[in-house]
Amino acid sequence: KKLINSPSVIACEKSFPKTNEVVKLSMLDKALMQRLESKAHRVEEQLNFNKGDWDETAYQLLARNFGFNVNADPFFQLARSLPFKIIQKQSDLLQVEALLFGNAGMLLTKTKDSYITQLFREYQLLAQKYGLQNAALNSSQWRFLRLRPANFPTLRISQFSAFLFTTKNIFSNLISLDSFAALEKLFLSGQSEYWKTHFHFGKKAKGKVAGIGNSSIQNIVINTIAPLLVAYGKYKDDQLFVDRALDLLQQLPAEQNKITRTWTVLGMKVTTAFDSQALIELHNNFCQKRFCLNCNIGVSILKPDH
Repeated sequence: KKLINSPSVIACEKSFPKTNEVVKLSMLDKALMQRLESKAHRVEEQLNFNKGDWDETAYQLLARNFGFNVNADPFFQLARSLPFKIIQKQSDLLQVEALLFGNAGMLLTKTKDSYITQLFREYQLLAQKYGLQNAALNSSQWRFLRLRPANFPTLRISQFSAFLFTTKNIFSNLISLDSFAALEKLFLSGQSEYWKTHFHFGKKAKGKVAGIGNSSIQNIVINTIAPLLVAYGKYKDDQLFVDRALDLLQQLPAEQNKITRTWTVLGMKVTTAFDSQALIELHNNFCQKRFCLNCNIGVSILKPDH
């Protein structure tokens, strides 16, 4: 299946397996850095909005990532409506959950569920204390339809709450750890007891509800932590943080999607997230846009004597 219906790209596809390995690797390095710098630019935009507050920026970007595409926007709005400084002041996980579920517009006033009643009462007090009465989202903004229960926003908010409660200084923790194993521990704090048996309010699961999965944490490293590191490296003019981002991507397995499978068919070894991120960028912003002459691989095929 062709990456794009273009004679030049079809020629590139047919010749790709024969392309010099050095040329391939140099282009992958270029594509990956372009992708990381593009994501880092979005981090910088959010940092400017937050007046240089790295913790607030990391918190908001992590929230978006916890929405995992379908609920990314309401998760981001939730974080914007509830400053991280307020979260940091809480001494109890129930309070953090109350703030997040309350501002998400998910708490009911009348229920026989004692846990929900506790959350509602706690939120009423905290909302008044911090002036959040008009900050809550509408519950209709959250999507449950066609999602696996493990991806329900209720469960994701509970997992995010646990992470926030156990990781007070988000940004310094995220940029100081240089291995995926160490980062993984931050996210495996586990949701509260209620959410170990529920996917949704008032609906008990048939079995035990697992915590955030390994693949979800990998997604967070790829889409939030690596870009944060690159943005901070540029901000501090320190290559150490950029190298740390690249190293983390090399520690993770490659993403599996239509684009990476296409490259595999073409003879490319896609083994790490470093590879998959580079190849996604190559496909989206070189092949699809027909920027063959900006691509070392394209130049080597279309202009072999170049």
